[in-house]
Amino acid sequence: MFDSGTVLIALIAVVITLVVVRYIKARRPVPNYPPGPVGLPIVGSLPQFLGREDYHRYFMELGEKYGSVCSYMFGHQSFVLVNGIDSIKEALVTRGNDIADRPENYVVTLYNPHQLGLFDARFNDIWFNQRHFAHKTLRGFGFGKTSFESKIMEEVEFLIKNFKATQQKPTDIRNFITNCVSNIICSITFGKRYNHFEDPEFLKAMTCLRDWFTTTSSLMLQLGHVYPIIRPLLWKQARDVKNATGSLEKFLLGEIAKKEEKLDTISEPGDFVESYLLELKKDTEGKFKKLYLKHDIMDIFAAGTETTSTTLTWSVLYMMVHPEVQRKVQKELDQVVGREKLPSWANKSDLPYTEATLLEIQRLSSLVPVVPHATLKPTTLGGYNLPAKCDVWLNLWSIHHDPKLYPDPEKFDPNRFLTEDGQVKKQESFMPFGAGRRVCMGESLAKLELFLFFSAMLHQFSFSVPEGTVAPSLEGDLGITIMPKPFEVVITERS
Repeated sequence: MFDSGTVLIALIAVVITLVVVRYIKARRPVPNYPPGPVGLPIVGSLPQFLGREDYHRYFMELGEKYGSVCSYMFGHQSFVLVNGIDSIKEALVTRGNDIADRPENYVVTLYNPHQLGLFDARFNDIWFNQRHFAHKTLRGFGFGKTSFESKIMEEVEFLIKNFKATQQKPTDIRNFITNCVSNIICSITFGKRYNHFEDPEFLKAMTCLRDWFTTTSSLMLQLGHVYPIIRPLLWKQARDVKNATGSLEKFLLGEIAKKEEKLDTISEPGDFVESYLLELKKDTEGKFKKLYLKHDIMDIFAAGTETTSTTLTWSVLYMMVHPEVQRKVQKELDQVVGREKLPSWANKSDLPYTEATLLEIQRLSSLVPVVPHATLKPTTLGGYNLPAKCDVWLNLWSIHHDPKLYPDPEKFDPNRFLTEDGQVKKQESFMPFGAGRRVCMGESLAKLELFLFFSAMLHQFSFSVPEGTVAPSLEGDLGITIMPKPFEVVITERS
């Protein structure tokens, strides 16, 4: 008979063998799978990842070592990382129908259990119908069209008014910008604008939105995705996400309820919510539901506010740190627009340096560095085999910081977006809004907003580092987006 010690050793050996076999199988789920670091059973290559705050740079380093399409083990889960313009275009365009899904993610299930809406949604008929309706309806209300310029300029003028009230003293401008951009989204979705600093519901919604982005970016929750066994220990982080989501949903559902109360009196919709509710009323196929509407509005509200406002905040920061570029933009604005009126979209073609500066800000900040996708079926990428339901992370940051495409990529140089004769150069490798089936639906609106806000801010004001302080860091805080670290700026009105 075997003694207890021998049995224990045998059991341990069996467990270790099973763990190793499972790890090897997870690391190479199909033949000819992309190469990557070997890692260790249970933890994979997680220790190296946890030591890096700039995971987009780390992913680029892995691409340089293992190839533009490589793999990486988080715990016992394998992910495919894609770097570089050629491989990312192959994933988004050539293999766009195969790699159009979104991965399952524990954090997403905390605020969106069924993965509905326009961004986190799985690639299925529900998503397709919602996106098609949203795109058609939003375009109908001027989403991204020059006819929408007057609504944007209303918020631009409000921002100018607030900047004038705070000039000559160190100011954190982030909330000013966020509230103005969010009001533009509200005008499309709810058909109304809010008083930025007097409407308590709107102010609370803005606070909830910031809390939502902070809580959903928790690294500990991402570990909960990799290791389900630790999720009970993350109850506080999970509670914070659910609370922030609940508060934001309360605001959005409240606005939807107001529309429902007067729906019978509406013959012609005046905003997105009214259009959706009227479509829901006559729907007989189950394509439209209030649950879908809630998540659609959540995505439009959050994504439409965060990305544009963060880019504009980066723009102020870059102008502070690079006053020589700021002066050159202002000189061009004065020569083309003059001092008597604000820049308009019609001036854009005559303001190449201003546009090039904005493009360079978007390139360097790359505020959405990595975009998660997943395969819908077995496919190939970069000559390697990928199984169905394979998580594929596209590192857009690697394109915008590729020295072959952008020499000396960390240098801030708007001239890289200009031709020799001073016109704006179209860069195939510039894709801050993504590409393919999941391309950002708000791209045209974002371009309109960014140009009008940025040109107006530089036309009316100069931005400088507070006296007695050092220039703020251009290294951002990484969450769902790369946000500037908190900073204060001195705003001076131009004569």
